[in-house]
Amino acid sequence: MPTAHGDIAAAIVARLQSSPAVCPVVLRSRMRPIAEQDSQAVVVRLGRSVAERTAILGAPIQWMTDVQIECYAEAAATPGDAAVDDLLQAVYTRLMADKSLGGRAQDVMPQDIEWDNAAQAMPAGCATLTVQVVHTTGANTLT
Repeated sequence: MPTAHGDIAAAIVARLQSSPAVCPVVLRSRMRPIAEQDSQAVVVRLGRSVAERTAILGAPIQWMTDVQIECYAEAAATPGDAAVDDLLQAVYTRLMADKSLGGRAQDVMPQDIEWDNAAQAMPAGCATLTVQVVHTTGANTLT
């Protein structure tokens, strides 16, 4: 059984892939560079997760888990930030439409956006949206 953290990452990927997908390529924690033939791609990866301390022994644990969503778009003839803008908006809109992630979370809160140019075979703009997901697990388990 996956942890609640893994379940949240999978739920975000599924949400971004749901019809119509935000772009043709949505990956979880990519292990390879984005393929040259892909003009757009999204990568979802877990970041840091912090548990909120509780004074009640055996009580459920509330987590604040950072999730980074990297948005890539080909930027051959366009500045990188402009190239990725529509994809970033589509990702943000899709995530904010159900901030419970299908009942897996109490909230999804935007934290920041960082823009960059990806060093790949094809020039690409990259915008990384970081959201903090508030969710709960049992006292003695990560599920």
